[in-house]
Amino acid sequence: YGDGTVHSSGHLGRDTLTLTSSDVFGNFPFGCGLEQVGNFGREAGLLGLGRNKLSLVSMTAKYYDSVFSYCLPSSSSTGFLTFGPDPGSESASFTRLLTVPQVPTFYLVSLIGISVEGKPLNMSSSGGMILDSGTSFTLLPDPVYAALKSAFGSHMSAYSSVPGTHGLDTCYDFSGHTDILIPRVTFHFDGGTDLDLQADAIMIGASMSEVCLAFVPHEQLGILGGWQQKRTQIIYDLAGSRIGLVPGACS
Repeated sequence: YGDGTVHSSGHLGRDTLTLTSSDVFGNFPFGCGLEQVGNFGREAGLLGLGRNKLSLVSMTAKYYDSVFSYCLPSSSSTGFLTFGPDPGSESASFTRLLTVPQVPTFYLVSLIGISVEGKPLNMSSSGGMILDSGTSFTLLPDPVYAALKSAFGSHMSAYSSVPGTHGLDTCYDFSGHTDILIPRVTFHFDGGTDLDLQADAIMIGASMSEVCLAFVPHEQLGILGGWQQKRTQIIYDLAGSRIGLVPGACS
């Protein structure tokens, strides 16, 4: 991982990759990890979907037209991962895919604003935001996070604040409340593309007595994490240099 906490070393080999009965790729490169450092859990491996020349996306570019997409579901449902052009892209709203020489393998889009209950945050400038399904919660540059925290908190006066946990510092006690109102949070991207977050993509809680804003401040980085990507199909059209969003594509 980019922060160095998880890495694998070993040999680079080649074998036949079979995705379906008709999608078979010979002489496909695999990394055979002999030494793993970090918490890989019980996963059998990692699927490389970045812009590196050895990733599955790059190695199958001619076959799938450099297009793939996924939809991350809620914990109780099923999402999907597709390769190749998707008919669902006709209803997608697209924004430009950016390329930055310093991080050429990452997927970046231009975040031009964030609004809470329709009111734009006071953001000094827009910037690039990395799309990363492997990052749990969205990371925002410190000034942007501070503005979000303040605007969000102004709508939460009906609930008692409680100490944060696991890096989340804006938490509330919803115990005893039957009607809980969570302010809308919308991300605005270049080209008029918006991502409207549902309540369970805005907050997370182990119990009703501790429910937290699912965003994390960072010194510099902006990363749109998997928690905020839930239920939205993210279309990566590398050939067209664009990213598409289809809300509600999975549940």
